[in-house]
Amino acid sequence: MAIRAILADDEQPSRERLRLALAGFPGIEIIAEAANGAQALELIRSLRPQLVFLDIQMPLMTGVEVLRQLKNRPAVIFITAYDEYALKAFEVHAVDYLLKPFSRERLYEAIGNALEKLSPGGEAAADRKLDGLVQEFARAEPYVKRLSIKQGRVYRVLPVQQLDYFKAEKGLVFWVEGQARYIVDETLASLESKLDPAHFMRVHRNALVNLDAIECVIAAGKGRLVAAFKIGARVEIGRSHVEAFRRAMSLRRSS
Repeated sequence: MAIRAILADDEQPSRERLRLALAGFPGIEIIAEAANGAQALELIRSLRPQLVFLDIQMPLMTGVEVLRQLKNRPAVIFITAYDEYALKAFEVHAVDYLLKPFSRERLYEAIGNALEKLSPGGEAAADRKLDGLVQEFARAEPYVKRLSIKQGRVYRVLPVQQLDYFKAEKGLVFWVEGQARYIVDETLASLESKLDPAHFMRVHRNALVNLDAIECVIAAGKGRLVAAFKIGARVEIGRSHVEAFRRAMSLRRSS
């Protein structure tokens, strides 16, 4: 049975060269191609390939950001132009990669190494390598700048700075932006760990706000505070979060 693969590279000539090279490799079926990171994420989630050729530098989302948002990861071969930091990270974590331009021999070697994940007992070791790589890149650029939001059969990728707040309701987490609400496949705790605390703050057990989107803060009496946003939406600040919120918003106490 053929191994189902996706090509993800923003340069069409690169995808064409890779497609032609793979035509001579028996047992690999290219089921889709992606021209940016958002498209790659959508295709991987919907088609569930066994193998992905994943460019590091792509529009909308990098290859590593795509991996960070995947719970179930396929075997991966990274593609990159010369990047000293990326190459060192790949080698440290023993993750296979193709450095542009690559030879057919190097391609076949990388495929052989990546397919070890598909063999019995290979998946756990491959996942550990990818986890280590993702964590290393996260340390270099620790906070996410965009998230994927599923709308029907489409995943939209939105910059986090444009939302107002995240709200947890009835077991779901919603991205709230103006009058729009989107379901996010994350927990508030997970989002809190991924977002820059200089701009995003947990203000209630059910709410995490974008501090830059707050239009005003309302004193609601008895020490209570309410964050108000431009569209009129309001989020009450939990009592245990009030002091930290005051400091973050530079609020003075009334005399």
